[in-house]
Amino acid sequence: MQGQEREVIIYSMTAGDLDYMTEMGDFLYNPNKRNVAFSRAKSKLIIVGNVKNMKTMGAEYKHIHDMISNSSVTVL
Repeated sequence: MQGQEREVIIYSMTAGDLDYMTEMGDFLYNPNKRNVAFSRAKSKLIIVGNVKNMKTMGAEYKHIHDMISNSSVTVL
């Protein structure tokens, strides 16, 4: 998708194992990769992930904490 945009972007932040997420966090939750993916959405961005695990990871990755704490984000 280099340099391209789409109306809707679905971004997966899922992983089944919290230990794996912790071990690979620097790669999985790199803020630069996330920023590029998020900026490709023209009208809607859908983020799929385990909110409980994302909150746990948010303690180490401030940008994840900020993202799920943002009042404009709807958590289902």
